[in-house]
Amino acid sequence: MRKMREHGYPISHLVFNRLITLHSSPGRKKAIPRILAQMKADKVAPHVSTYNILLKIEADGNNIESLTKVFGEMKRANVEPNEITYCILATAHSVARLYSVTEVYVEEIEKSKTGNNWSTLDVLLILYGYLGKEDDLERTLGVIQKLPHVRYKSFVLAIEAFGRLGRLDRAEELWLEMKSTKQLKSTEHFNSIISVYCRRGLIDKASEVFKEMETNGCRPNAITYRHLTLGCLKAGLVEEALKALEVGMDQTITSTVKRSTPWLETTLLVVELFADRGDVENVKRLFTELKEARYSRAVSDLTFLQGENDVAKLFSILVSFKEGNLKIVRLEDDDWDETSTSTDLLDEEFNAATTFITCNVLKEGFVLSNEVILELFGLYKIATHGPCNDAHQPSPLKMVLPLIDMQKNKDGDYEASSSAAKELVGPVFSTFLHEDSDDLLWKLQLIHASSREGEINNLLKCIDSGTSVNLKDSEGRTPLHWAVDRGHLKVAELLVSKKADVNIKDNEGQTPLHYASVCEKQGIAEFLVNHGADKKLKDNDGYSP
Repeated sequence: MRKMREHGYPISHLVFNRLITLHSSPGRKKAIPRILAQMKADKVAPHVSTYNILLKIEADGNNIESLTKVFGEMKRANVEPNEITYCILATAHSVARLYSVTEVYVEEIEKSKTGNNWSTLDVLLILYGYLGKEDDLERTLGVIQKLPHVRYKSFVLAIEAFGRLGRLDRAEELWLEMKSTKQLKSTEHFNSIISVYCRRGLIDKASEVFKEMETNGCRPNAITYRHLTLGCLKAGLVEEALKALEVGMDQTITSTVKRSTPWLETTLLVVELFADRGDVENVKRLFTELKEARYSRAVSDLTFLQGENDVAKLFSILVSFKEGNLKIVRLEDDDWDETSTSTDLLDEEFNAATTFITCNVLKEGFVLSNEVILELFGLYKIATHGPCNDAHQPSPLKMVLPLIDMQKNKDGDYEASSSAAKELVGPVFSTFLHEDSDDLLWKLQLIHASSREGEINNLLKCIDSGTSVNLKDSEGRTPLHWAVDRGHLKVAELLVSKKADVNIKDNEGQTPLHYASVCEKQGIAEFLVNHGADKKLKDNDGYSP
């Protein structure tokens, strides 16, 4: 930026977007307020893309409170949200199990989406799977299947979505369709159906797919073995589950895998099953693994404590306590009056107590006591699921109070600890488009962003500064791909006039003409053909535009 000022170049929001992106990692994000302050001092108005980047940072930190704050600032600045904005908001809330809010944002996605944008349609597949809306899931999949080309990613997301809905038959249909129309060449493709089988404990079917994966030359990764661990536990094959867990832990786990939705979701399910068995040691191991992957926020933030998923609260309670710092208060039956106690207040205090517990596990020196953890687990199960078929069991309401009193008898203040919990940051498992979606917001160069937003002046500045018009992003997309994808004919005309390659291919072998065909941009397609686009070029799946 200093060089740009020295040469008298105007500073646009794209420059600041890039600076924010460069400082988006947990260790550098403290610099973002200074960047925004400089942006204001330079009288550069934040663009919708600027707010989308800020929203994505908070979504990846699973910080719903800060996410809502950024969105509020966006509205106060009279910046109109777009479909990407609503996709980020909806995905973040679905990951936090706040499904009623998610539904509201999904409605906004449907209202604001422009044409058949494959990225938005893929997000809707994920969201309708979480929301349990089978009809909407089928409708969205139908729109995708009518496109000239169906991407691998869409098949994978649809299989996983139907798996969440318990529609094994539909997931298998899509798996067979993908096998018959696509060349399966990625571990992710096989993991999609393995996850569906393992969630239901169908370990024999999962094993068959595992063998098929190896036959096809695809190597199982940490996610594969985590799925198999879950499947074996569901099937009651504990020894096999432990073997699969060990093999998976011995794998080199990349940051991409650690930040993926399948890895975290499956790990949390495995944690619950180990906890049900009283296997404290493996709960500790998995908790440590998640902590090292910077998932600590996922079990401490209020978004989980107020959510609908039982796993998160269970995970919060199954943590380490330093012996001697915990006092378990037992209530005498005669001293308890259920009718005089507000359940709302108890819920609030129970949530705060679990937040306090989770905060303390992040501190060094805490030693796990099996007796304490198992007692916590028992109390929790009765409090949240009700008593067993035993007339002598206390009511769920009565069992909530010991958990709260465990915290209140600890020296300190849980409200302060809850505030401290909110300071924990780190990449969590929500992404815009599964594990690969960060590319849409983080890895775009200025020239790609200008083409995508249809900003001709900024695009010209990029070209004049020497940036290649054929520069590819992480998915192999050029500025022309982005202009066509978003329907910006004038931008496409400018790029072609600047010698952009009309037949250049992205990582899936698709040219800008493929994009025009998929997105039904007839005017742009005609323009490309008139300027040398080859209608016979085939993509990696063998399809021509």
